[in-house]
Amino acid sequence: MGQPVIVIVGAGPAGVRAAQAVVKAGLRPIVIDEGTRAGGQIYRRPPENFTRSHEELYGTEAERARAIHEDFAALEGKIDYRPETLVWNVAEGHVCRPRRLPMTR
Repeated sequence: MGQPVIVIVGAGPAGVRAAQAVVKAGLRPIVIDEGTRAGGQIYRRPPENFTRSHEELYGTEAERARAIHEDFAALEGKIDYRPETLVWNVAEGHVCRPRRLPMTR
């Protein structure tokens, strides 16, 4: 039996922390996110060329947003990140989206 396939739905604060835990356990999770950039609804990362600071964008949540962004960036190469992917349902053995995504590698 091979390694389990771990799928994390969402790249917001909880998804980033879950991905960190799975990577620390020695596995490479698939992180599926509806957004184009990680951070979730509250801490969504702006585009690369955006010039406003974290403080301007997130106010009192700036440090939390910065931490989520930095921690997600540190996961690059250790996770299979799939942005712009909508999940409709999770059932035994697979994750459903508009077109079925098999959970085998």
